[in-house]
Amino acid sequence: MPAVGRYTVGCVLEEQADAAPGLGPEEDLPPGVPVIDPDAAFEAGLALILDGLARRTTGASGG
Repeated sequence: MPAVGRYTVGCVLEEQADAAPGLGPEEDLPPGVPVIDPDAAFEAGLALILDGLARRTTGASGG
């Protein structure tokens, strides 16, 4: 649970730090750099954490 909590707080802090009034995400990036959807990135990272936890707990129980 601490990993999930810290991951969540870190994502929120990063999202707030990247917020620039009046600028869209595309305007800050050099040409050819893709725009990352923060919600999709958060969900993908959280899925990785939870998948790792599931594998670890399944392996620890002898499965």
